[in-house]
Amino acid sequence: MGHGITDSHARLFSVGMTIATPPARPPRRSLPAQLGHELTRTPLRRRVFLVVGILVLAALAVPLVINAGLQLLAETAGSPAPRTFAADSVVVDRAGVPIADLHPPGETRIPIPLSAVAPAMQKAIVDVEDRHFWTEGAVDVGRVAGAALHDANGGSQGASTIPMQLVKLVYLNDNRTVSFKLQEIGLAQRLAESTPKPAILDDYLNDVFFGGGATGVQAAAHRYFGVDAASLSLAQSALLAGLPNAPSANDPLVNPDAAKARQLQVLEAMVTSGDLSAADASAASQEPLRYAPFDIDDVDQAPAFVARAAQQVASALNVDPTTAG
Repeated sequence: MGHGITDSHARLFSVGMTIATPPARPPRRSLPAQLGHELTRTPLRRRVFLVVGILVLAALAVPLVINAGLQLLAETAGSPAPRTFAADSVVVDRAGVPIADLHPPGETRIPIPLSAVAPAMQKAIVDVEDRHFWTEGAVDVGRVAGAALHDANGGSQGASTIPMQLVKLVYLNDNRTVSFKLQEIGLAQRLAESTPKPAILDDYLNDVFFGGGATGVQAAAHRYFGVDAASLSLAQSALLAGLPNAPSANDPLVNPDAAKARQLQVLEAMVTSGDLSAADASAASQEPLRYAPFDIDDVDQAPAFVARAAQQVASALNVDPTTAG
């Protein structure tokens, strides 16, 4: 007999030499997949509590992150020098009755306190320009995000609150860059933290341009309707409140249809904000508006006297009486 390996030995040898391979490992799940798997294995009630907890933490964290970002922008916005706005010089007689309004040709601005502005005008401008003005901060994050999305899709939509518009009027020149927008937001945040809301609205109403050469609500009330801002009706207020958005395009003397459409938008905004009933808005929209002559503010009832007074003021104070207020 040979010395070869028998069949039984071969089987034993073969079995003895077999190398066991480990079982195949399942593929690793990504972290989101693992979380989802764990959630599906968790009882429904625990899953609900877990999801709610995550949402609550996110809701608490987002405002903190936004506020921290606004504070950082406010601290790094710099300190640009404010503009100086011209103001009319109103000459009155010894009884306090105006007899002359001195201003550059075609330009007029008459600053007044907020208390001298009709409540309807105050509500109209806030409701159409910044309806959360009294309750929220300098930046409306929702509007900014919506405007950014709108602009990314090729549109153009404003998102500036009243504080943002005011700092742009007083401190900045809009060059439509990201750095400008960040500085605008930072300065607006600083303004909102340091200045009471009524004072912000007061400054805004005195400094915003209403078209027709009129800067400020008093000048606009004179220019378009020949009345003081305190006497503006609801219909007049709604029309004026629609002008700062696009003064030339919505000029009622040049584009009456556009001005009317904008007035209706303002009235609708007032209804949406709860400051006006639908019935009152409808009545105001149907009120006929009568406009003042273009030279309504070119008043000079005593030219010789006013000229001497203006010359004396210019010599004594070294100012221009038509812009010094």
